[in-house]
This record gives sequence, C-alpha cells and structure tokens, in this order.
Amino acid sequence: MHKHSFGLSVIITLLVFLAQGCIEPPDQFIAPIYDVELNFPITDSLYTIDDFLGSDSNLVPSTDPDKLGLLYYIKTNEIDPFYVKDNLTLNNIETSNSTYLKAIKIKNTPYIRTYIGISDLLPISGGTDAIIPPFSSSVNTNFEQIGDFVSVDFESGNMELTVNNNMPVPIELSNIIIKNSIDGSIIGEHSVSPAVVAPYDSVKINFPLADKHVSDTLEVEGTVSSDGSNGEIVTIPEDANILISLRFTDFILDKVTAILPEQDAIQVDSSIVINDSTKLETAIFDEGNVSIVIDNSIDLDINVWFQIQNIKLPDGTPYSETFLVTRSTNNQIFQIESLKGWKVESDNPGELINELKYSFRISSDATNDERTISQTDSVNVHFSINNVVLSYAKGLIKPTSFDIAPSELNIDLGNIEDKLSFDSLFINDPSVKLKINSSINFDVLLNGKITGYSDNITKELSITLDLPAMVHKEFDLKDQGMSEFINSFMKSGSIPTKFVFSGEGIVNPNYVIGSVSKSDSVAGSTNFELPLELGIVGGSFNDTVFVNN
Repeated sequence: MHKHSFGLSVIITLLVFLAQGCIEPPDQFIAPIYDVELNFPITDSLYTIDDFLGSDSNLVPSTDPDKLGLLYYIKTNEIDPFYVKDNLTLNNIETSNSTYLKAIKIKNTPYIRTYIGISDLLPISGGTDAIIPPFSSSVNTNFEQIGDFVSVDFESGNMELTVNNNMPVPIELSNIIIKNSIDGSIIGEHSVSPAVVAPYDSVKINFPLADKHVSDTLEVEGTVSSDGSNGEIVTIPEDANILISLRFTDFILDKVTAILPEQDAIQVDSSIVINDSTKLETAIFDEGNVSIVIDNSIDLDINVWFQIQNIKLPDGTPYSETFLVTRSTNNQIFQIESLKGWKVESDNPGELINELKYSFRISSDATNDERTISQTDSVNVHFSINNVVLSYAKGLIKPTSFDIAPSELNIDLGNIEDKLSFDSLFINDPSVKLKINSSINFDVLLNGKITGYSDNITKELSITLDLPAMVHKEFDLKDQGMSEFINSFMKSGSIPTKFVFSGEGIVNPNYVIGSVSKSDSVAGSTNFELPLELGIVGGSFNDTVFVNN
C-alpha cells in the first residue's frame, strides 16, 4: 500500500495601493516575476520483502531480528530411482572344439589265403608214392577277396605272411612280393634271404604297413624251389600244397572304405572362461539364448550328446541334450531360444567359479552301405551363450556400470528478476543435502553431474559419492563444491532456475564378494536450504505506482 502526502507552500506579497482620495490608479497593472523552487513529493512508499518475492515464490524471509533481509529458499525434491536393470550382464560366452575320429574300426581283422598245389610245381599228383625231383618255379597267385573293406590306408601296422609247407620235402621261398591286384602297387617285399620251410612245417614273414594302401584283392609272387626227396620215394598227401595265409595285426587305419561297424564313441571334456573378472557362486538368467553349431565332415550320421555341467535348468538338473547330425554336413544349427530361469551354479556351496565345464560325446551306428572315413575327418562343435542379462548374481562380480537417469529440481523465485537487477548477489552458506537409499548389497560409486541452468548461463559440477552396501545415508554436497557452484551464477548476475542431477554408477567398484539383483536400486532426495544474503552490488529495483490527479 502506498501513502501519498501532497503539500504546496507559496507566499505571494501583493502590494496594492488603494488610492483614496488624492491617488489616481494607473490605467494597467503588470504583475512582477520571481525565480522560486517548487518541491513536492510524487509518492512515499515502503517496500517489504514480500514486494520482492511476490505470492508465488518459494523464498521464505527470515524472522530473526538479527537477520532481517536474509531470505531462505527451502525445497525437497525426490530423485528418480535408478535401477541395476539390464546392466547386470555377462559378455557373450563362446568356444569351439574339434575332435577327430582317431581309432577307425572295421568289422573284422582280415585273414586271407591262397594255395599252391604240388601239381602247380611238378607233374606229380597228390595221393601217390613217388620220388620228388629238385625244382624251382616262379609263382603268382591271387589271395581270396577281402570282405571287410574295399580299401584301407594304414597309418601303421604289420602284415603277417605265413607259409605252411604241406609236402614231404623242404622248400625255399625267395623274392616274395605282395601287391594290389587292381594296380600292381607293391605292399610288401622280401628279398634278403629265402624263407626255408621244413616238411609239414611253417614260417612267418612280417611286412610293415606304415603308409601302405591296401585294396580288397591282393596277390603274391615269388620263387619256390626245393632239392626234392634226394632220390627217395616219399608218400605224397592227397592235398599236398603250400598254404600261404595273410593277416593284418596291430594296425591303425588312416582311411577306410567299407561297410562300417559302430565306431567307438569320442568324448571331449573341456571348459570355457565366463569372464576373467567375474567369479560366480550362483547366477540366475533373466535373458539369454544358446546357439550350437555343428560341422560334421565324417561320412557317418552321428549322435552328439552335449552337456554344460554348471548351467542348470530351473529344476536344478544340469543341461544336456542329444543332437542327430547327418553325415558330411556343415553348419547344422541347434538353438535354445530362452534361458530365462536357468542358473549358473558352482559344484559346491561357497565355491566361486569363472569357467563353465562342458562335455560332448560323439557316437555313430553301423552302416548298411559302404562309407569312406579317415582320421582327418572331424566334428567341430561351436557353442555360444548370447545376450545374457542376469536377474541375480552372487559372487565376485566385476565392476558393473549403470546410467543415472536425469532428475530435475526447478527453483521458483517468483517474478523477482522482473523487478530486481544486480551485478552480483551472494548466497551465504547454502545447505544442499542428498539423501541416498541403496538396496544393492555391494558398494556403489556414483560419478554424478549437476547441471545448473539460468536464463542465459549453463554450468556443470562433477560430484563423486561412495555409497556403502545397503546404505541409508545423507550427504552434504557442500563438500563437493556446491556452495561455490551456486554462487558462481550469482556472481555472473544471474539466478539459477533449474538443477539436473545425472551421471553413472558403478556397482562393486572395489571388486569384492557380494550379491546384486536386477531390481536393486538407488533412490533418494535432495534438500535445498539456501539463505540468500541480499547484499546487492550495482542493484536497482523497479516498480510502477499510480498517482491520482
């Protein structure tokens, strides 16, 4: 309310000479002119603190007689909670492991024979008594066909040749050669010294099979000689002959074409590192999937049994599955679309692991037709666990970052800036406190940022807060330079109108054992109590008054 006092004091001395009687008045009067100051008040006003603030301000004037003119801005604002949410993740876990056939099996150990009758060497028939003269004869005879394979390549082994002399005279075999009938390639050769075989006796000759290719039809050639019966009559058996038999022993096959029996199962046990920085006792998947890609270069349909020992289904049983993989086929993909509810668990309570144990076993069935397999044939199993988000983890968890969503605090100073202009305004000892509630069972490091805004200035203040596990604590941001930050606006002749709190949090920055869940959060509030000391430098106040005429 304005009180107006209007006063006007003017003293004018008029000297009027009235002539009565003898004095004659002049024909015209001319008034004199004087230089006189004229002062009067336009208005008389009293301005209160409320006049500065207006009815819409959050500033509260001090009622302390010693602090008249000191204003307080008091406001509490909730900070939007920030959650661990999808930041509790594991890097994609993947590995590849190849295995080879190693030991190749065929149905039986081959044993083949051929006969050289006495009639093939001499014009004598069996079943008679006769003198056997000396003789030397070149022979070439085919073995019976091998029924256990079409062809084989030996990595190593032994070919055992047995010569049974079923005649009544001693014989010698020299220049013995065993070769493939199909192309004449030599498998074994014995030419050092003749093999001498007594009557009705046998000898064995061994040939190495390393790096030898053997087909299913073989032949033997050489020279059979004898001094005969030395002129004596001997009884010649009805079936007098030389029996030559061949078998393969102690061999390892490099390659085979055959109708194959069931091959020995191959098992691979290995492990894969989860993360060099993370060791888990237990973890529960919220999201994730598994992809298993199998390349089978073996000419056999195979069964691949696969197990990850430390990954368990929601019911607690270890994950395992068997896949049928067709022969000579690559990039056969098998997928588990969702791991939700699955777990990672160590073998023993309290044990921390940073790797997953896995196994796969490869088996095959017997074939009904000819197949070709070799030791270089392989099965490659590539598996990956992708896009993992955990809902819970307990153990030694790697430091995990999460974003702090921006949270605003608006400052309402009414229309003070419409009335008050200044070069600087000082806020003495503001109290800005941050109350934090954390449900995370790990320490949390907050690397925050407070961004202040006025009509024409934007400034930033970085703050760092160490939150103990499961903390409920109040932090005075004065220790973070908040007082200086606020007054930096005032010194620039501007009043901040908004503060925004944002930044990043790091769960378990000290890398210790604990637990965390996806729903864990950090929440809180800010309490601003700012005393404004209106020692205005270069200030002016503008208002409008109404004066009655």
